[in-house]
Amino acid sequence: MSLVTIAQFQQPEHAIVLASALEAAGIPAVVPERHMHSYFPYLSLGFTAARVMVPVALAEDALKIANAEAPAEPFLACPKCGGRSRKLKTRGGPLALGLAALYPLAIGTWALAVPPRVVSTRSCESCGHRFRLERDPITAEEAGYGDTDRSAG
Repeated sequence: MSLVTIAQFQQPEHAIVLASALEAAGIPAVVPERHMHSYFPYLSLGFTAARVMVPVALAEDALKIANAEAPAEPFLACPKCGGRSRKLKTRGGPLALGLAALYPLAIGTWALAVPPRVVSTRSCESCGHRFRLERDPITAEEAGYGDTDRSAG
């Protein structure tokens, strides 16, 4: 089986992500330099690139996946303007971390008094509108878990 290079990346992590996407689509992919950058990190400063290689017969399909663009509409759109959204920061913030750094004995107290938590509040990058989701973005059925009421036996 003859292989051809369809993409090169400076960071091997990017090549591994593309190879995973290709394998999910049923196209076998190889990243020969997958471990090279771990064993010889100084070589990643411009001497080598992490290549993604696929069989020659599937190269055209692999290039379509490699050159695919991000979806036009965002995964979690703003309900006000439809723009891209992002999560707000968790509790604690830089001020609390700075105070904890000044008082090393207070780290345990700070961690108990102001624990970081997952924030479901989002803000729109376009209009600045803050909103909360009415439900989880992906339900168990959408994730493929199906009926969870069945017994294990």
